[in-house]
Amino acid sequence: MKNINLILFLLFFNFYTNSSSSQNIVINEVLASNTSMNTDEDGDYHDWVELYNTGTTTLNLLGYGLTDDSSEPFKWLFPNVSINPGQYMLIWCSDKNKTNPNSALHTNFKISSKGEVITLTHTT
Repeated sequence: MKNINLILFLLFFNFYTNSSSSQNIVINEVLASNTSMNTDEDGDYHDWVELYNTGTTTLNLLGYGLTDDSSEPFKWLFPNVSINPGQYMLIWCSDKNKTNPNSALHTNFKISSKGEVITLTHTT
């Protein structure tokens, strides 16, 4: 009986820590049809998504994705990059597909100016 309780506790703890960590990262802002706000490293105006870490610990985004297509939840995957507590991260939605963790990040899709759902996904 003690072994079963320990296993249940470990499963609950694993579920709780994974879900609470993934809830600390949120999409803070989305800009579609960017024509004047800011430019990427190539001087181009592109749409973007801004993430924010609401937690108190640094969160590695490996295993996270962004998508504009509910049938493809991991359309674009984050590289091995971290976001510190209270930090914002800008991801360009440019269709350039850049995933170098030491450079600006660009998705492999653009945001429709007509409006669409942008989803942050995570493997558990």
